[in-house]
Amino acid sequence: MRRGVIPLLATCLLAGCASTVDIHKTELGLYHGDYVHALEQVQEESVSIEKRQGPIVRALDVGIVQHYAGDYQGSNVSLTEAEAGIEKAFTKSVSRSAASFVVNDNTKEYPGEDFEDIYINIFKALNYARLGEIADSMVEIRRSSEKQQVLLDLYSSYNQEHDEKIAFTHSALGEWLGMLFSQHLGNQNDVQYYARRVADAFDNEKDLYPFAMPQAATLQSLEEGKTPVYLLAFTNIEPRKQEVRESIWMPSGNWMTVAVSELVARKSEVKQILVTVDGIPAGQMEILESLSRIAINTYLLKKSGIYAKAVLRATGKLVATDVVDVAGHVAAASSSDDTGGAWLLADFATLAANLAGNLSERADVRMSHFFPGRAYIGSVDLSEGSHEIILTYMGENGVLKQERFFANVEPGRFYLMESFCLR
Repeated sequence: MRRGVIPLLATCLLAGCASTVDIHKTELGLYHGDYVHALEQVQEESVSIEKRQGPIVRALDVGIVQHYAGDYQGSNVSLTEAEAGIEKAFTKSVSRSAASFVVNDNTKEYPGEDFEDIYINIFKALNYARLGEIADSMVEIRRSSEKQQVLLDLYSSYNQEHDEKIAFTHSALGEWLGMLFSQHLGNQNDVQYYARRVADAFDNEKDLYPFAMPQAATLQSLEEGKTPVYLLAFTNIEPRKQEVRESIWMPSGNWMTVAVSELVARKSEVKQILVTVDGIPAGQMEILESLSRIAINTYLLKKSGIYAKAVLRATGKLVATDVVDVAGHVAAASSSDDTGGAWLLADFATLAANLAGNLSERADVRMSHFFPGRAYIGSVDLSEGSHEIILTYMGENGVLKQERFFANVEPGRFYLMESFCLR
């Protein structure tokens, strides 16, 4: 009887125990390209997000949606708060590696995922660029590069010790932006450095960059009298972090559940992005980076540690349940009660211990929700004057979205057009 009752009750009760949040209204706004409405929704949902997943996730979610909605100052405030929270969480550990491998418990402060930490600075750099503060953009790119070097050292050490391949070393998106910003600021040595770093990502990280390096990612000579206008488009949404539960009947007759989290990529509806300039087709944008691939790859580093910790935790709960089970039934066997009440009481005590152990076993599903999944780039060289640029997002069944930009091109100015189709 216990074997049927325990899983049934557990299934009924587990629905209200997870630290997931209801963010479907914000996701709907992002899906339809209504970023102002999405921002209103995430601000309404921020109280629930912080309650269930903490202030860092709340700040990340609000900050990224603020970026989509064009509130660049507000986005920087929110992302800076998230970054400070992540740094604070790390300082509580001996090292970054200690934080990465040890902190994965809902009762502890969420330290952020590795990919979140590096993309915070990349999006802050984009915010500053949209505000015309390119020098501040470079500060953020350098900060992101410093973090990536720390990750490279960590991953290299882990790969040597565990004979595993963690591919990520640096972000081509961050390096490409560093190249553009450096070029505008006239720092040619930095331009060459970041150009090499972009090429290095495609040459040495084939698992993360299985596509050809975009033409716009290379240094190109400009036609005389022309000014480059760079195009950056984000599609899709970052992977979901979800709980995976593995339940096993043990020889004792009691139930052990191991709960771990995993990242699951979302399928993008965007198949290609066509570019039109002044009514004339100008090719299509090319994928530069899959933020989703990087998120999943960096998360793999923690996976074995997370699972081992979950098994130890679940084993401890099983042992406690076995103790209750044996003690209760030994007591029932020695009882003088002929009505069977002692045995019933022992069964219910075991049932309660099983439920307590299994209902309390939860995976840590805290993570940001609204970073994009892919980054596409392109560039067009335009003469001085007014121009219309149209980006057409194509899906399997036709046009998903069109976005128009009007550029009044002046020599010497920096132009980076940013667009989103988060589908």
